[in-house]
Amino acid sequence: MNRLAPDEVRIWTVELDAVSPERFAALRAMLDAEERARASRKRIESDRRVFELAHGLLRLALSSVAPVDPGAWRFEVKPGGRPYVAGAEAALGLRFSLSHTHGLAACAIALERDVGVDAEMLTREFDADDLVRACLRDEEQVGFSSLDESRRREELLARFTLKEAYLKARGVGLALDLRSFAVSLDPPALLTPPPDDEASGWVFERRPASPQHTLAVAARRRSDERLRLRYFDGVPAREARRAGPLTCE
Repeated sequence: MNRLAPDEVRIWTVELDAVSPERFAALRAMLDAEERARASRKRIESDRRVFELAHGLLRLALSSVAPVDPGAWRFEVKPGGRPYVAGAEAALGLRFSLSHTHGLAACAIALERDVGVDAEMLTREFDADDLVRACLRDEEQVGFSSLDESRRREELLARFTLKEAYLKARGVGLALDLRSFAVSLDPPALLTPPPDDEASGWVFERRPASPQHTLAVAARRRSDERLRLRYFDGVPAREARRAGPLTCE
């Protein structure tokens, strides 16, 4: 176990195809009855498996920083839709965010800090015009029409994942309109915050999660705080394989 520092956020990504059948079975066995029921309602097997992987990953990630058996964690959901650690373990102050898409699961954990993570498949199908109308403010569309189709798709997906990570960190879900705030891509940042927030209060990061996936992270911080984001590939174990640290100012 390696305890989480107050100024640290840890992010794990796991590709479904990289998990052995034996390891997957062990992850599935950690899930509680409610998680198994939710998984069973998914009609497509690959969706069911990546859901189970994500929730098993979360349990191991939490147990990698706290002396709690992975199967003992209990979770509840706040009115805005954000899940949280419940029961006696809530006193540990751990917060998390979970994301899964075709073939990939991701989670982020932090101590007494809002955090959000979103993973998307690069080949995800979407209507670009619809997403522009639903997602982009005017300042985010500057120069957008001059990009070729491939670049437009890439930029749209990048902004969408950053915004989804922010919504998850805020715990507001669809209650906050994607067009009520703007993000920049280079560097990733909150460009125009919603009326009830400040841009200086957040760190954003985006990076490849695999050759087929992109990942975005949003974490709340104090304006003078130096925050460490640490990325890991694979299912947490005693010695996780780090994908490369990033320190954000």
